[in-house]
Amino acid sequence: MDKAYLLATFGGVTKTARALDIRPASVSGWGSVIPDSALGRLCRMYPAIAIGWMERRGVAACHDGQPPTS
Repeated sequence: MDKAYLLATFGGVTKTARALDIRPASVSGWGSVIPDSALGRLCRMYPAIAIGWMERRGVAACHDGQPPTS
């Protein structure tokens, strides 16, 4: 998942960090693609956001209809 999408969804670095229960410095340190650890956290905490992104990108969900958690 790209960082820009996630920042736009939550409303910036601080709000993204707060939503994922991590430090803003961690979010700022991401490259253009969020790391697997943050993606896993996002999928567990906000599955609808992850699924929505996957649907817009045409990425398949796991066999149970849920996004990958890694």
